[in-house]
Amino acid sequence: MMVVVSKLLTAFLLPPGIFVFLLLLVAFLKKSPLRTILTGTFALVLYLLSMEPAADLLIRPLEDQYPPFMLEQFRAPGEIEVDALVILGGGTVANSPEEGERGTSLGEESLKRSFYGARIYKQLSEMSTPLKVIPSGGKVFDVGQDPEAVAMSWFLEELGVPIEHIQPEPNSRNTWQNALYVVQRYDPRRILLVTSAYHMPRGVWSFQQLNVEVIPAPTDYKSDRYMPYSLESYLPTLNSFACSYKALHEYLGLFLYKLSYGK
Repeated sequence: MMVVVSKLLTAFLLPPGIFVFLLLLVAFLKKSPLRTILTGTFALVLYLLSMEPAADLLIRPLEDQYPPFMLEQFRAPGEIEVDALVILGGGTVANSPEEGERGTSLGEESLKRSFYGARIYKQLSEMSTPLKVIPSGGKVFDVGQDPEAVAMSWFLEELGVPIEHIQPEPNSRNTWQNALYVVQRYDPRRILLVTSAYHMPRGVWSFQQLNVEVIPAPTDYKSDRYMPYSLESYLPTLNSFACSYKALHEYLGLFLYKLSYGK
């Protein structure tokens, strides 16, 4: 029930749901200064969230909170001794035609996270005993598709990770449950964690609350790293709006998690 309530709150407290609410509110107001203020505020906020500098301002602090995983830092004996490589799911496409009987296809973020996880697995396997790989993700709602972790397992196997080294966690429906169910099922004490860079703070926080030591391995960066901005950077785009949404979603998620699950 908590997961459903969280999804509903997110849908209407963040864009575009909040804009739908504001537009409905404006529609029922008679001509008044309040209506003018609301309409102007709506247009300004929509513009700001849709331009690259504002989107970067929101998402970069999340993406830069943890540095990239550098294999060279873990070449000393014992430094790469971890219990598992955990890959957090990032969405699926149900009944995707190209998957045939499988039906479930990985979304863009799940693909990037799984690919990066497979690359780290191969690099570390050349240096030490092969890692246990735990793709984590279930179904948010009970629809007729395979759990996300199962689809990730198929893809990881296709990328060369031996199936005997893949141990999926297929029941979680949000980031907190990713951590909780991985710990309940496999009891790791030290993990390598792969997820999108903007999502890493919430992932790390969740595992740390369960007394798991985390080595972050962020991937799937959303913010371009070129400077300075050009005139085109200040034009509204759907991509910038999507980045703003993801960042706001994470800030809200971290706030709610600390209220609900913090020690």
